Amino acid sequence: MDIGANAGLFTLFMARRVGDGGKVYAFEPTAATFQLLEKNIALNVLPNVMSENVAVTEQTGTVEFHIGPPSLCVYNSISAVMHPSAKDGQFLRVIVPAISIDDYCAARRITRVDLVKIDVEGAELQVLKGMQRVLKENWQIVLLIEFYRVTAAACGTSVDVMAEWLGAMDFQLFLIAANGRLRPIKGAIPANGEMVWAARIAVP
Repeated sequence: MDIGANAGLFTLFMARRVGDGGKVYAFEPTAATFQLLEKNIALNVLPNVMSENVAVTEQTGTVEFHIGPPSLCVYNSISAVMHPSAKDGQFLRVIVPAISIDDYCAARRITRVDLVKIDVEGAELQVLKGMQRVLKENWQIVLLIEFYRVTAAACGTSVDVMAEWLGAMDFQLFLIAANGRLRPIKGAIPANGEMVWAARIAVP
């Protein structure tokens, strides 16, 4: 699952990786960006990708969403946009459909989820809270999550709270080194936009 897919870079990587025998579910709430996502899926002929023009959050329904100009679309968020690179942008508030991953998987009878990438400008913890059943039923699941202190605070939480929440769900956090190797995080949580790998070490 690619949550916060934008134009689909991770979606394309995932689709190639899983091949014809797997499925990728890509979620992007911004209408204009979603059109780019669908265009990239079509250009790369990826029938194993299902794209959804919705926000992913803790509860299914609707949510207020902040949308900026195309040049700043990577900063669109359910919160007031606080990223330093977007400080001069004009962001509009719109209402978009929203869904939790637990509800999405239940509706589509998805019983196995192997990898979830979450990059939603501070609302990562809300996404996680909306997929607790999926996390509990898929012990082997791996998460790739953006940790950024500024955007998390804008959404009313912190990267430390998210790390504690993941720890309570038996996940260990890793940094991804330049050579691709994983290094366990010990001590302070990175918080400047790093993508953190989260996985359970032992199967019960």
